[in-house]
Amino acid sequence: MKLILENWNNFLNEQNISYSGVVLDPASKQKLLDLEIPEGWEPVAHHMTITMGPLKGKKDFSESYPPGTKITLPVVAVGMDDKAMAVKVDPPAEISDKISFPHVTVAVNRAGGGKPFHSNKIPQENFKPLTGISLEGVVEEVASKQQPKKKKKPQQKKTGQDNPVEFAKNLVNKGLPAEQIKNIIMKKFNKPEQAAQGIMRGAGIQL
Repeated sequence: MKLILENWNNFLNEQNISYSGVVLDPASKQKLLDLEIPEGWEPVAHHMTITMGPLKGKKDFSESYPPGTKITLPVVAVGMDDKAMAVKVDPPAEISDKISFPHVTVAVNRAGGGKPFHSNKIPQENFKPLTGISLEGVVEEVASKQQPKKKKKPQQKKTGQDNPVEFAKNLVNKGLPAEQIKNIIMKKFNKPEQAAQGIMRGAGIQL
């Protein structure tokens, strides 16, 4: 039973992993932010993706990139298009073939519809050699950001004014005659005569 629970927990954790990558330390992030980024673009400089999902997916990257390991990533080129800016890096081992090339997204043009994944699509001819920058980071499996569930607002109990039967009882207590009560119910709750009579019966009013 314990093994089943452990396997189930592992499965849930795997489902929650958005990607695995080398997450840059603050000093390395700043090196990228010091590059010439177009004005108004949103800085990213967060990580190099190793694979989408957990390290141990269809292909096991955990031997080459053990979680928690410090990794050095020499920068070899920098490039951009109208949506994203990125640097190419030289990782110590291969990464997923679903990723166009090893890179770190530096910034994105949100106003132009740019998102981090667009750095995968920067044309190779747009890259220029860049040396002298070495980045460092730690291998992490990054969980997806789940939207917090909205708490349901507790339903308010109907007051005597909102509940037709309770409303009818209150009118009886005020000494109003049955015919007048019927007319008031029809008008207040927009009910036909037959429905109003049913409400009155529910309130114990003799017709």
